[in-house]
Amino acid sequence: MRLTLITTMALVLVSATALAQRDPPVWESYLCPIEVYHADRLTTSIDFDWVKDGGAHEHRQHVIYLLGYLEKKEAEILALMRDENLMRKGSYEGADGKPCTDKILDVLLAKKLVTVLARKVVDRLPTERPEEKPHLADRNYVFRFEAEFQNGALFEKISALPGFETPKPSPEKQYLRDDFKVMPFIPVNDSKYADDIAPDKKTTYDFTQGEGYGGERSWIAQYLRPLPYVFNMARLGDGNVLIHLH
Repeated sequence: MRLTLITTMALVLVSATALAQRDPPVWESYLCPIEVYHADRLTTSIDFDWVKDGGAHEHRQHVIYLLGYLEKKEAEILALMRDENLMRKGSYEGADGKPCTDKILDVLLAKKLVTVLARKVVDRLPTERPEEKPHLADRNYVFRFEAEFQNGALFEKISALPGFETPKPSPEKQYLRDDFKVMPFIPVNDSKYADDIAPDKKTTYDFTQGEGYGGERSWIAQYLRPLPYVFNMARLGDGNVLIHLH
């Protein structure tokens, strides 16, 4: 009886060890701070810190995409983001019955619902303890994204999306009818969207908010949500473009 009890306890301990994950789950994933501003009248800057607490400690780099899209297409985009086949890692059965590996960004680009405004590999920042902003202290996994755009270049990208209404050039100031929004997309490091991450800065696995290694769900995106801004555009008679934030 004693031998049976010891054997049973040993099996429980082995099983618990086998199931234990090496890394903690990602318990927080958010942007703070978010700064959108004009350094001058013809440029627009979008800066933010992505905070990821938890996850694999090797992941000191992440790819951050900034996607632009027409505000009137947002409902269609959000509907696609609710499709678990597009948001979960791994293949699924396509319409032709064959395995399909297309994911959310593939589909959004194929449908021309978004355009990639910027794509950057960013490094994890050292732990910050800013005395003037104590609420930003003790953030252990912070990745900073900074991008400055020429307004004219943003106009060219957004106006190329299907459905954008571009009026004929005019000597007068024109307020363009179609507003746009932006959305950061941060893929997991073991996806095709992060193929330029240095091998020593990632592992063969990555997991997302609330998940552990080998978890039930395995999402393709660490972060994918629209920023809380709407961008209006106006074209001047000299061809320059103004962008207004709301």
